[in-house]
Amino acid sequence: MQPFWFGLTLALAVTEWLSRWRDWKWPHYIAKPGAMLALIIWSWQVCHWQDGMLWFGLALILSLAGDVLLMLPDRFFLMGLGSFLSAHLLYIVGLRSVYSSLQPVYLLVFAAVFSAMILYLRVVLRAISGSTAGQKMRIPVILYGIVIGSMLFSASLTLFQPTWSSFAAGLVAFGALSFYVSDCLLAYNRFVRRFANADLWVMVTYLSGQIAIAGGAVFHFCR
Repeated sequence: MQPFWFGLTLALAVTEWLSRWRDWKWPHYIAKPGAMLALIIWSWQVCHWQDGMLWFGLALILSLAGDVLLMLPDRFFLMGLGSFLSAHLLYIVGLRSVYSSLQPVYLLVFAAVFSAMILYLRVVLRAISGSTAGQKMRIPVILYGIVIGSMLFSASLTLFQPTWSSFAAGLVAFGALSFYVSDCLLAYNRFVRRFANADLWVMVTYLSGQIAIAGGAVFHFCR
């Protein structure tokens, strides 16, 4: 299972969390993209992105691009948002098999995710509505909220799919939820109100989410 690259991913993730906690600049610039790069290499070496794993691998690459763009000045923010939006779309494509059958429980999952998505959009849209720049971001924010909500819904459905093992489905569902929480924290801190250790919690949930999604996909597609 290529323990070196996975171990390096975890080590760089912890380094990134420490850098956000202690406000270390240069370790942050290295560890944040480094953790994603190591995760990409690990997932490739395990199974060379065969079958549905290809979509997850491409999503990780776009996420790495989004990470880099969000580390640049604010004028690159929408480009970073677009990279992550594309990554979520690829995750959805990789999870498309969960829609092969419809079950009543899907409605409950959809209701929960839809409610969370609407809350996310209402908070962010209300916060940015007072400025001209904020008005320009309304459509990108709405699109992003819909797409990440759909990704969370798709990942949650793996829990009810017999073709997914409990372990792989649990990792993917947890990872998607953690990723969603990270985006909510980022949006709240950026647009609504800054809170203590925001960067730390955003990165803890973000990297935990990405590692869990990639790990669950590897166990499902590459076992």
